[in-house]
Amino acid sequence: MRGEITNDHVRRARIEALVDSGVTYLCLPKPLIEQLGLHFQRTKEARTVTGPLSLGIYGVAKLHVQGRDCITEVMESPADRLPLLGHSARTDGLVG
Repeated sequence: MRGEITNDHVRRARIEALVDSGVTYLCLPKPLIEQLGLHFQRTKEARTVTGPLSLGIYGVAKLHVQGRDCITEVMESPADRLPLLGHSARTDGLVG
């Protein structure tokens, strides 16, 4: 084995997300990030409609959308917001 984990140890979540061309990352609320076991990497300043925010950037996730997939970093979003699919992970940019 090359440091890979078995399929039964992979953490998964099925979500519905809004596509937002103004967003760069896959944005998920903190409870979902914790459920996936993603590790904190750094903080990034983000501009939002309510003003600037410091948001956490977490490890990468493999994203599957409509039969295509890519690997993208995950940014924390406010808990009351729907997940957002940004332009670096949109379906037209996914490898497949």
